[in-house]
Amino acid sequence: MSDMIQASHTEIKIITSAKGGVGKSTVCANLGMALALRGFRVLLIDCDTANRCLDLMLGMEDCAIYGIRDVLADVCPIEKAILSHPQQSNLHLLAGCSADAAWNADLLHALPSLVKSLSEDTSDQRFDYVLIDTPGGMLDVLSTVASCADEALIVSSPQATAIRSAEKTATLLVQQHIEKQRLIVNSFPAGNALFKNPKTASSIGRKLHNKQKKAAIDSLFHVIDTISLTLLGVVPFDETIWDKQNSGILINDPACSSQPFSHAFYNMAARLCHKNVPLFTYDKSDRPQK
Repeated sequence: MSDMIQASHTEIKIITSAKGGVGKSTVCANLGMALALRGFRVLLIDCDTANRCLDLMLGMEDCAIYGIRDVLADVCPIEKAILSHPQQSNLHLLAGCSADAAWNADLLHALPSLVKSLSEDTSDQRFDYVLIDTPGGMLDVLSTVASCADEALIVSSPQATAIRSAEKTATLLVQQHIEKQRLIVNSFPAGNALFKNPKTASSIGRKLHNKQKKAAIDSLFHVIDTISLTLLGVVPFDETIWDKQNSGILINDPACSSQPFSHAFYNMAARLCHKNVPLFTYDKSDRPQK
């Protein structure tokens, strides 16, 4: 299924947390792919100078010659720096810059104007969604990028340090007048139990599943209550994620299609498109086919 319509305006989302290592780039890449599969033109912008990796996750490292810093410094035009994904023409990337070419005050000052230009409705090349991957710990970059966005998707893992960082990030973004915030819980250890369908299991199997599901939901409620944000989605922990990322494999790959990890991103994309999709009930009829 594909929406096959252009969004009424460009929606700019930052994928963020002040803490590194919670999976912001993983979320950005796969959520971008899920939206692209629904027929929307999506641009991913890698603003993480210290740990740029979206080009690797998308399998585009060989063609990412120019990055966002090159555009801001007038080294190349933006049309030359924006790349199309080799397998999904709706998905595009503006790569990050290397750590030795870090941000400075002039570049940060120019960043909001660049992002705004990508949302101007001047041609049929306007993007429907712009997802910006932000760095952990670099609060000056986060604050500048936040000024460009209409919503923040705050990523947290269930660890106490990540939860505290998510709280801090939410407070910082309110100070930047980003009131619209939603939470994505990533690498949730018991997440697979939330997506499993126990109908074909034995009675003992169903009881075990229900017990696991209740424990997972109780743990999830603790995270939500602590951070106090509306939940957009929960991404189950996938032990193969590192191998997938090293190979440039995203949820569009046939090997991932039946995995709860992929279901989570399809559900989140549908919810971003204002569809009333339950968090954990995966409806195959709503799965994008392109």
